[in-house]
Amino acid sequence: MVSRPLALLLALLLLAPHPLAAQEDLSPEHKRVEEGVRAALGRRGLARSRVGVVVWSVEGKKMVVEHEAGRLLLPASTTKLVTMFTALDQLGSAFEWRTALYMKGKPESREKLAGDLVVVGDGDPNISGRFHDGDSLFLFRKWAGILKDKGLRQVTGDLVLDTSAFGGPFVHPDWEAGELDRWYAAAASALSLNDNCVDVFVAPGTGPGAPATVSLHPDAGHVELLNRMTTTAKKSEHLISVWRAPGTNRVSVEGRCWTGSAGETVWIAIDRPDLFFGRAFLQILAESGIEVGGEVRVAEGPVDVSEAFRVDVFRSGMEETLAVLAKRSQNFYAEQLYKRCGLAAGGPGNWETGREAVARSLEKIGIARDAYVSADGSGLSRKNRFSAGHLLKILAAAWEGPDREIFFGALPISGTDGTLADRMESDDLKGKVRAKTGTMTGVSGLAGVVEGKSGRYLFAFVGEGSVADLRQAQEAICRALAAN
Repeated sequence: MVSRPLALLLALLLLAPHPLAAQEDLSPEHKRVEEGVRAALGRRGLARSRVGVVVWSVEGKKMVVEHEAGRLLLPASTTKLVTMFTALDQLGSAFEWRTALYMKGKPESREKLAGDLVVVGDGDPNISGRFHDGDSLFLFRKWAGILKDKGLRQVTGDLVLDTSAFGGPFVHPDWEAGELDRWYAAAASALSLNDNCVDVFVAPGTGPGAPATVSLHPDAGHVELLNRMTTTAKKSEHLISVWRAPGTNRVSVEGRCWTGSAGETVWIAIDRPDLFFGRAFLQILAESGIEVGGEVRVAEGPVDVSEAFRVDVFRSGMEETLAVLAKRSQNFYAEQLYKRCGLAAGGPGNWETGREAVARSLEKIGIARDAYVSADGSGLSRKNRFSAGHLLKILAAAWEGPDREIFFGALPISGTDGTLADRMESDDLKGKVRAKTGTMTGVSGLAGVVEGKSGRYLFAFVGEGSVADLRQAQEAICRALAAN
């Protein structure tokens, strides 16, 4: 948590929006920073933009730049800083996601369970191949192996999914209806697999005019594939179009695939991710020689497992979750955390309780509930509204708090990784900026820390206008910070 003196100072400095004003008692280095920011904001391309910028000197404990610090703007993915801060505050850096498998019922023999297999979800976003050599089904293989080692070969009942940890719809009502099949709009659910997406791999067929080769992973019978792709010898005709029909799991693939293509993967967000999880597990059980007589069934409420046998608990941690969330700007991870914070705030985890968790955390650092709009955890909703001043206070709180290394260590590094891998690659900026990006149509933001010659600077830039012009201004500001 941010220290009380720093919180008070930031509150006094960031009370209301105002244009760029000269700061008093600035060192020569800080004056050059201010001049650099002024020059960046004076660019012709920003004439019609709405921009908020703040810069804080960590070592100098001084506000160096304030420009429209309190203006509420669309934050895009810089919203994820709010989610990260809330998660560390509400759940803690030692938090573990826990996904548990139970045998519920009466064993008739070593090989036969007269009852159900039950999976209790906690919202873990890490059940994918990301940390497991690309094998998104690793957990199901592990669980099937454990059950088989115990001698189990038959389950008379169902594969029951307890998803009661999360409530509400799978997708946010504010998100664009035409984008709900895109990976960045993946559903948030208590049981999730492969980022709640199916990987659609498209490769050329046997020759020009032949059907293209299309495969799904995981392919558990959850998705209906309509392949209308053909193969072409002309590179200029290469065009792949993949989409999912709204409200269904019917995925269509159309276009032409060039014979020289090595193949392409398109990630499509699926409907009913809970059943996607269950069907994939059921398939692995069958392949492992374990017969489930019933069906995949989503429980209507919490399943009583007090007398059930716990087979295994899969755990994953906060640090790896935040790294994926921030460096890759993975919306799915942000929404899973947002809902999980909501569960901790009194649950079940949904966007309403997630907003309550955010409010509790931000109140601790002096940001009132009515001073912003938190609609979702990722920034995909266009109803989110935060100011540059809000983001700076969050950065300052994270910097002064016990989880500085985890928070700032999760941020992309200029010219090195994540969403900054191909930005600020020049020698004067590469590796010197750790910041969260935020981009959507007509919006661009950047907020984090810069290593300058005279010390470190926390900064926040939130802008609405031309993305290209806003990015140029951001990089000019970072260059001014790094040089001083």
